[in-house]
Amino acid sequence: MTQAYFYDEQLDQTDKQAFQNRAEIRELLEYERYTRDSGLYEQEANCYSDDALIHVSWYDGPATGYFEKVAAAHGGGAKHKIFTRRYGSMAIKRLLRCQL
Repeated sequence: MTQAYFYDEQLDQTDKQAFQNRAEIRELLEYERYTRDSGLYEQEANCYSDDALIHVSWYDGPATGYFEKVAAAHGGGAKHKIFTRRYGSMAIKRLLRCQL
């Protein structure tokens, strides 16, 4: 049996709603990684739903407990290099103002 992956299908760039949905998801992911790497744990927690669960090597449970432990440990971990040059510092500052 052949396994299918999400990238096996071409994205329909003419479907404006699907394109907008993907852009919003990407923006949320980029913002969540930015807040994590910047130690903005309260803002990072706001990226998750109330019933979100987090499963990593050292924690398995509700997202709220995860952020409490990360904040208490003052972060740590790897930086997430997902930002591209199209995001300058001014764009990040504007995004942060919108999220605060």
